[in-house]
Amino acid sequence: MMKGFEAFQYATAVNLHFNSAEYDAFKYHFKTKVTQESYWKRNDKYQLTKIGNRFKTKDEIIKYFAAHQVAGNKWVGDMLRDEKTYTDFLKRMESLSYIVKDELRELTDTNFNDLLTAHDGEYPIIINKYLEGTVSLETVCILNRITGFIEWAKQLVSETILFPDIADKVIKYQQFLEYDEKRMRNLIHNLFK
Repeated sequence: MMKGFEAFQYATAVNLHFNSAEYDAFKYHFKTKVTQESYWKRNDKYQLTKIGNRFKTKDEIIKYFAAHQVAGNKWVGDMLRDEKTYTDFLKRMESLSYIVKDELRELTDTNFNDLLTAHDGEYPIIINKYLEGTVSLETVCILNRITGFIEWAKQLVSETILFPDIADKVIKYQQFLEYDEKRMRNLIHNLFK
């Protein structure tokens, strides 16, 4: 069971990870410069304590905060009211291979490289599928972690309002996903051979 201050530390680290260009929570091991004094001045310390009491490990609470950041819940009060976000996240993590296989199976009629390539300044097909809701953010993250296509797309996509935010979200969220990379590579290879 974690204390409220520990929950505050991890919530701050995850928030900075997703919302700051300079801070990488994994690089800094989820350390921040927050103090006990700043914690006691917060209006949401009760909610942070309540969240902290739910988790026994650092990894669990970090994933809790990451799931909510990706869903757009940045305030801890919203996180407490929205249990479905974390429950859905855990379900997706448990069936990640199945989700990726199922979503990509629908796209096997498209050449794999064409899925990930930005043509004529347009989004890669896989990003369009994500925006349509037919491919999950997790699938996009896994494809990026394996291929690094987002970095290429950032140079080729001409739209500069939405795409940079999507690219950042993918890059920052992919670090939280745990899966067997070799198995995932084989799964994708078998689908598109």
